[in-house]
This record gives sequence, C-alpha cells and structure tokens, in this order.
Amino acid sequence: MSLSFRSTAKKNFDPVAQRHGLRLAYESNVRLVYESNRVRMLVDFDNGRSCELAVAFALIRPDPQQQPYSLAEVLRLRNRPEAAFMEGQQLVTQSSLEAALKKAASLASEFASEELQGNEKTFTNLANQRAAEAMDYGLARDLRAARLRADRAWQEKDFATVVSVYRPFLSHLSPSEVKRLEFASRHTEGGLEGHAGD
Repeated sequence: MSLSFRSTAKKNFDPVAQRHGLRLAYESNVRLVYESNRVRMLVDFDNGRSCELAVAFALIRPDPQQQPYSLAEVLRLRNRPEAAFMEGQQLVTQSSLEAALKKAASLASEFASEELQGNEKTFTNLANQRAAEAMDYGLARDLRAARLRADRAWQEKDFATVVSVYRPFLSHLSPSEVKRLEFASRHTEGGLEGHAGD
C-alpha cells in the first residue's frame, strides 16, 4: 500500500526550509531535497516497503562519501528524548504519516537550526557523536561475545581462557565478573589452566 507523502511533506517542511534560506531542489513521491549553498536537508519516506520516515542534514561538500546526519542524531546531540520518536517508526496509515511529518518538521524547526544554517562546529560535533556511538556499539557487541565465551570457559573450569577473555574488558566488567577474573587468575597462576573438571 502506497501512502500520499509529497504534498503533506511539502506543507510541513517548506516553511522550515524557507525560514533558513533553503530552496526545494528535488521532489518525488518518496523524497524531498532542500538546499542552500551550505547545507542540504533530506526528507525521505520508504513508501510501501519499510514505511520509515527519515529526515537528515548534510553540509554541501565535494566529498561524495559524506553521510548525512539524521534528525535523531541531532536530537541525541541535544539530549532530547524525542530522538526515540525519529528512529525506526513504521508509518502504515495516512494519518500516522501526516502526524509524523508534522512532528518531524516541528522538531527540525526547533532543534536543528544550527544544522540548517550549515554550522561547521555542529557538524563536527555530530561526527564525533557518531564515532563515539559506533565505538560504544562495537564495545557492547564485543563485550557480549566475551561474556558468552567466558561463561563457557568458566563452566569448563578453563581458567586461562576466562582470564584471557575478561582481561581486555577489565574496566567494563561487573563486580561479580571482576571476582570471577580474580579467582581464575589465582588458579591460572597456580598452574591449573587447561584442567577442565578440576
């Protein structure tokens, strides 16, 4: 099922763009692109597929690899709880799409004025935030895998593996995991490594 996106999106985002000196550079049934000579704002709706709405901002630069920053990222940078609203919502009815476009335009107008003005420092802060979030995500993923491996090694009394798996994550371990590491270290240093079943 395809929803009517273009006219409602323009009604909500044209005033935001005009207020910040952006003009409509491209429009289709799934995308609006507004531009000034410094910045681009994209409003996308994955119509009939994931039914997700995305609003994003990018500095206009010659680098084709530059990725835009989402409105959700902008809101997280400003510690706004509304960031959750802009992530992963599925809009399957016309009324939900219209409400989401109205809300997104209001959020962009209120909280993304620096991005809409092409403020370099703000885009640098967004880049730093994205890098930190990617690092946190990678750490969380690696820590989950390490915990599974350490649990298995602990059950098998493979204390050397417990030590080698936990040690790189020492500052991220829970108190019980630190105690487990200390116990495993004592047993490993005592020459018990590799003796499953002791």
